[in-house]
Amino acid sequence: EIIILFAGMSGAVSYLLTARRESDKTQFELQYPSTTGESDELLLERVFPTVAAADDWSVFHLGRRLEMEITKRSKRIPTAVDPQELEVKSIELYVYELNEESENGPEWEMVGEDLMVALLEPNTIQLIDDSDQTEIASIAPHFDLEFTELEAGFGCVLTDSGLVLGLRFQNEDDEMLFMLKLEEMCQKVERSKQAKSAESQISRYIGSQLTCLSVIHGNVALCMCSPIEFLYPFKAFLESVIQIYEQDPTEETLKTIFDALNSITIPTDLPASVEVSIFDNPYSLYFSPVEVTDQVFPANFPLLFGKFKGNTAAIYDCVISEKRVVFVGSNSAQEICDCVLSSGLLIAPVFGCIKESSFPYTSTNCRFQQNLKYIAGVSEKNIIKEKQ
Repeated sequence: EIIILFAGMSGAVSYLLTARRESDKTQFELQYPSTTGESDELLLERVFPTVAAADDWSVFHLGRRLEMEITKRSKRIPTAVDPQELEVKSIELYVYELNEESENGPEWEMVGEDLMVALLEPNTIQLIDDSDQTEIASIAPHFDLEFTELEAGFGCVLTDSGLVLGLRFQNEDDEMLFMLKLEEMCQKVERSKQAKSAESQISRYIGSQLTCLSVIHGNVALCMCSPIEFLYPFKAFLESVIQIYEQDPTEETLKTIFDALNSITIPTDLPASVEVSIFDNPYSLYFSPVEVTDQVFPANFPLLFGKFKGNTAAIYDCVISEKRVVFVGSNSAQEICDCVLSSGLLIAPVFGCIKESSFPYTSTNCRFQQNLKYIAGVSEKNIIKEKQ
């Protein structure tokens, strides 16, 4: 599985997407210059949310593992695995999950009733239930990968999906074999960190994933997917050109908008205004200083405090203590996104809260619920019944 998609793309926009809703049915109209490769069903709900008002907007991310759809593979279906055929080393060990909601406080609960098999593959460690050949979990290289030994022969590891697993080894040789494999994976992570650090020096606005802003006008949505994180300067521009697209909904129109966006040079000295012309009309985009480097939109604290009043303090406490926070809305996508993004900025200038843990508009069929902490916005009320 690919953790970071779209690497190496340049310019203000990587994709432009349009969708149209007619007779309560929503479908994509155009994707330029190509499809994103993401599931249409998952992407469509973000581009044109079910709860979208007549004039609305939504913000979401592409290229994050936890933003991807839960596939059949992640639902523990039987998978035929033969270590001899794979020609990889394997060890037997006991696997535990951390139950944070136990009556006696956090405690380790064993997965299954017997030993599990760890397949030490070239790029991942697969944990397999040997009794029915199902995959329990996968440990892949990621930026927070680490192993903590809690006692002799027992330790815990943080997986790339945010799941904390406890591992009990049968002997020192097995533990050493596992640790050597993990060290090899950590070296790959370190090389990736160095490459990402070099890339981040290009521009303070450029990130390693795509941030997407979709504006909705009537029954049409226009969405830009960009390596730039702070997309607020583009909102007014999109709200203007979507009306031009409505009059001429062709690929040529979308290409003209795409080229105009990519002609913009992102300023480094802020605040600053940038002029861009399209269809013989001049537009001015205003780039203001950001409060934190992973900021997407300005905070809308009047909305947050007005809606939750005294309970805003409880939201602040949950965010700063890294709890799981979900906003469930039905009035508009904008309202949901504003609550999520503003909550992340309650503790500004703490870096990483927005980029790593916020899901401004997402859905319950994604993996974000496997994360240890998150601030998410959804329209599905059934999430209230979820254990997490």
